[in-house]
Amino acid sequence: MYPIIKLLIFAQLMLFVIQMNRALGTPLNQSVIGYDRIVATIDEQIITEQDIANDKLLATHLPIESVLLQQYRLDYPLDFLLLQKQIKHLAGNIELYQPTEGEIQRRFLEFRSQWQSITEYNEFLLTTGLNDQRLQGIITTHLLLENYQKINWGIGLESNSENNQNHLKSWVQKNSHTFRIRIVKSP
Repeated sequence: MYPIIKLLIFAQLMLFVIQMNRALGTPLNQSVIGYDRIVATIDEQIITEQDIANDKLLATHLPIESVLLQQYRLDYPLDFLLLQKQIKHLAGNIELYQPTEGEIQRRFLEFRSQWQSITEYNEFLLTTGLNDQRLQGIITTHLLLENYQKINWGIGLESNSENNQNHLKSWVQKNSHTFRIRIVKSP
């Protein structure tokens, strides 16, 4: 094949990748061009450095109403994401734990009201690589965690006593063995 044809094919391929990123709303720094280091796996799911960075940023903009879980999230970011995936796996399909559409929309509208303009909000989305649909998924997961806490542990959302903290740590220790968790150390 002639070098000029190879160059044109490569240029068309790159243009296609850029157009797909724009169409999907994926920032280029989080697409094929960039990479993200995996820090942990739980069963078949991965947790990356970007997941942790995004959750740290969201912890201030989109807190969990459970004081216990929010504190755990701030103190142990990776462990919180692992806990989130464990509870989501255990309670994900059980109707009892599912939040209503009204709860999800209420919390999403509260979240969006933090920005004075659409431009500021869009800048936040661009910075994090998130979109409305993913944010609503995160909110749904937060509500699921809160429901699990209230129903299974009998702990109210405002409670963060030492006894409840110990209960959470004990639950994590007891249930972590039922999942294949692997922490990937940095080189």
